[in-house]
Amino acid sequence: MARVLRGLSVEGRRPPRADQTVLVDGKPAGVITSGNFSPVLGHGIALAFLPPEVAIGDAVVVDIRGDHVAATVVKTPFVAAGG
Repeated sequence: MARVLRGLSVEGRRPPRADQTVLVDGKPAGVITSGNFSPVLGHGIALAFLPPEVAIGDAVVVDIRGDHVAATVVKTPFVAAGG
């Protein structure tokens, strides 16, 4: 099954971690490859392999140790370089 690497912006301070499941419409659709808390943005961010039909701006859910945490698919890089 084809997958694309997408950025996720996660609500709250809990960072997603590698191998956690990403849910779309309540069903497992992908997996986190890496994640952390972004002090610049003030919330969790992650990279995840998702189906190609999951687009930038779509709402998803990350299963963080049994808690379902809302996230949004975003463009990467998370913070623009330069000014």
